[in-house]
Amino acid sequence: MTTIMVALVLCLVCSVLVSAVAVGLKPQQVENQQLDRNKNILMAAGEVDGTANASAVEDKFADFETSIIDLHTGEFMSTEDLTANRIEDA
Repeated sequence: MTTIMVALVLCLVCSVLVSAVAVGLKPQQVENQQLDRNKNILMAAGEVDGTANASAVEDKFADFETSIIDLHTGEFMSTEDLTANRIEDA
């Protein structure tokens, strides 16, 4: 019986630790996703290479004005269109 209790307590403690770490690292994960997206955009434009660090990507990306084009109409999307389509960081 004690073996089962030890196993249950150990599982509970480990699951709480893993959950806490996952929640704690979420902001860093979101930041890294945005950095990766920006780096890929700059690499496609030929502005940086694959070895560019985070500060170089942020500095170079700050020089650009980002706009989104609706491919159905060919028009730039307005702020209202972006909000309606849940595009927040454009």
